[in-house]
Order: sequence, then C-alpha cells, then structure tokens
Amino acid sequence: MITPIFKATAKDGKLYFDRRDYFDHYISTLTGRVKIIIKRERKVRSTGKDGERNMNGYYWLYLTLLESETGNTANDLHEFFKQKFLKPRIKNLFGKDIELSPTTTELTGLEMWDYMLKIEELSGIPIPPHPEDLM
Repeated sequence: MITPIFKATAKDGKLYFDRRDYFDHYISTLTGRVKIIIKRERKVRSTGKDGERNMNGYYWLYLTLLESETGNTANDLHEFFKQKFLKPRIKNLFGKDIELSPTTTELTGLEMWDYMLKIEELSGIPIPPHPEDLM
C-alpha cells in the first residue's frame, strides 16, 4: 500500500497544507485509529561547483531505490519522470527550432531537489538521506 504524502508549511503553531482539499478527502476515507507522522522537509544546497553535493548521483541512488520498490527499471523511471515533470528543450539546429527531450543534466541543485520532491510526492516513496548526511 502506498502511503500518501501531504505537504504543508508550519507557521505560528498551525499547518497550512499545499492541497488541503486532497488531505481532507483522504482523511474522509479513513475509519478507526490512524497514525500521522510529521517530518521536516530536507533542504539541499545547490550543486554544480567544486565542493558541492553530487545531486545527479544522489538522484540515481533514489531511482535505484524506486526501482527496487516498484519493479520498474531506473532508466524507465528516469524517462517517465523527465516527461512528466520537465519541460522540453528548444534548440536551434540547422536554422530551425527543434523540440528536444527534457534533461536533468542542466538542472541546478535546487531545481534537481524540487524535481526529486515531485517524484517523492507522486511515488509516495521517501527520498533517502543524502550519503554525506550519513557520515
């Protein structure tokens, strides 16, 4: 069973849900005791320069986890998520604007983190801790 994830912002002792209607609908389908777990959303610094986190490697680590949980290959998941969450690239080739497949290689660290959060929300499978956080 997939565990739903509901994003919210905590402010002044209250939770403000990004999609309160989804949360309310899900809660309305439940009966009996429930367990609610609140986790802080992790922040990751930007990447791409010397000494910063390897977000691409971290992303592929997450895809490997998703592969083991879903039975889909990491490459198929990668292609699916790119098509679902990223915009196509427009390049001028031979004097014509051509639409190319989206790519993760041009994302900044923060853009990659946002992309991974969208995948986490869709899949219901939490992003693992970054390996640097385990050291």
